[in-house]
Amino acid sequence: VDYADTHSYVNVGGPSGSQGTTSWLGTSDPITGISMATDSAIYSSAHSLDAKAHNAGNNKPIIMGEAGIINGNSTLGDTDTDVKGVWWHQFLWPQVNPGGMYFIYWWNNTLNTHSLYSLARIYRQFMEGKTGDNINKRIPINNGKYADIALTSPTGILGWGQKDVTNGGAFFWAYDKNYTYVNPAGGASMAGKQFLFSGLPANNYTIEYWDTWTGNVVSESKIYSGGNMIVTIPANITNKDVAVKVIPQNGFGGVIIPTQTPVPCPQKYIGDANCDGIVNLLDFETWRKELTGILATKSADFNVDNSVNSQDYSVWKQNQK
Repeated sequence: VDYADTHSYVNVGGPSGSQGTTSWLGTSDPITGISMATDSAIYSSAHSLDAKAHNAGNNKPIIMGEAGIINGNSTLGDTDTDVKGVWWHQFLWPQVNPGGMYFIYWWNNTLNTHSLYSLARIYRQFMEGKTGDNINKRIPINNGKYADIALTSPTGILGWGQKDVTNGGAFFWAYDKNYTYVNPAGGASMAGKQFLFSGLPANNYTIEYWDTWTGNVVSESKIYSGGNMIVTIPANITNKDVAVKVIPQNGFGGVIIPTQTPVPCPQKYIGDANCDGIVNLLDFETWRKELTGILATKSADFNVDNSVNSQDYSVWKQNQK
C-alpha cells in the first residue's frame, strides 16, 4: 500500500437532502470538543492528527479524497457568503500539522466566484519557497526527520507545526481560537504573542513571520545556542493568525529551487498538463504548482488565456478520470 484515501463530510443542521456527516470523528474534535462545522481549522487538524494516531505504519501519506463542511444553510465552497474566504484560509493553514494528511476539498463554486485560490498560493509559497529566494527555503518535509513541534502557545491560541531536530528547521501556524468564519470579528492580533519550542541544534537561523493573507514576510536573524527557542511575533503582524518559519542560515540543504523549462503540451486544453493521455491527479499537481508559483511554466493553462487560474481548474475537474 502506497497511500490511503478517505472521505469525510461534516454536516450540522444542513438542509434536507444535503450530504450527511460521514466523518469517523462525528462533528466535533475529540480533543478540544470544538465543532468542526463552525471552525474549519479544527476540521483540518482533527482529521489529520487522528488519522496519524491510528495509522499503523505511521509513515504513509493519507489523502482526504473528499472533504466538505455544511453548517446550517451554508455549504462551504458551494453556497457560503464568506467573500474574504476565512473558512478556506482556516482550512488550509492547519495542514502544517504533523499528521501529514493531504486534503482535496469537494465544493469549489465560491472558491471560483470569490477568487480565493490566491490564498492557497501563499500557503504553498510558505511551504515550498518563493521564486527568487537566494537560499533554499523549501521545507524538506519528506526527509523523514520532521516531527511534532510541541508548541507552547499563549492562552486562547491554538497552533500546530513541525521541527527537524537533526538538521535544524521548524515551522508552525497559530490563530486565536475565537477567530473563525462564523465569528470573523472575534479574536485578537498576534502582535507581541510569544511561542516556545525546543530541540533544534545550535545554529544561526533566519526566522520568517508570514502575513498569511498577503504573503508579506518580516524576517529576523537569531543566534540559537540550544534549549528553548522563544519567538515573539513582530508588532506589524496584526492579523489574528500567523505563520512562522525557522530556516537554517544557509537554507534547507543550501540548494536554490530550480526553474523548470516549459514542455510543449498540445492536449492541455482538456486538462492533460503532462501529455500522458490521462487527466488525473498528476495534472492537478502541475496546475497547483503553477498556480502557486512553484513552477514558472504554464502547462496547466488549459483554456489558453496565458494564465494559470481557477478556470483551468474547472477544465481539469470536468475531464478528470
